[in-house]
Amino acid sequence: MEILIILTTESTKTKALKLAKLLIKRKLAACVSIKKILSIYEWEDQIEKTKEYEITIKSKPELKDDLII
Repeated sequence: MEILIILTTESTKTKALKLAKLLIKRKLAACVSIKKILSIYEWEDQIEKTKEYEITIKSKPELKDDLII
């Protein structure tokens, strides 16, 4: 059985939970995991760091077009 795994982020726990519940309710995901992370990146020649929430979405490959826009 193939599994589609999609990683994305949200800025707040509230937004991450809202997305997770929506995906489960619409049967677009079998499972959604959320964890707090620290992202470090370069923006306009400055090193930045941001606390955010990483969202792992586990779904079926045939739902890819409904999940990725």
